[in-house]
Amino acid sequence: MPASFVWDEDCKITDYGIEKYKAIMEAEYTRLQNGNIEIHCDDENLGEHFCMAAAGYIGTTEYEKIFGTDE
Repeated sequence: MPASFVWDEDCKITDYGIEKYKAIMEAEYTRLQNGNIEIHCDDENLGEHFCMAAAGYIGTTEYEKIFGTDE
């Protein structure tokens, strides 16, 4: 089953996160009819890791490095 997550207006990503997921950030994407996007990244493991990280299934310290914290 493909990894999935929902990104909303409260979500953000740090410079560290952009560099860590550079292949995803630079990938082409297709906007689907339901408003979701399909990211065309050749590295399925990286894509799955990004989705799991965005969903919070990683350690707190790494999550905060990738997505920042509320200040």
